[in-house]
Amino acid sequence: MNVEQLIKNFNKTGVFPTDEQLLTAISSDLNYYSIYGLEMQLVEIARNDVNHPYHYAVCGGDKFINL
Repeated sequence: MNVEQLIKNFNKTGVFPTDEQLLTAISSDLNYYSIYGLEMQLVEIARNDVNHPYHYAVCGGDKFINL
């Protein structure tokens, strides 16, 4: 899976990719030197879109359970 496919899947499902999936994706893309950069891009995508399935996992908010 390349980076574009990984991002599309993340946006559709909201499931954060595994380290292995991230490593496979960046191995074919010269824009990434480590999985950290791609992870941060995914977090930013989710953080900036309140309708993203992963949004509340990175932002919390009123839908976040406080124990």
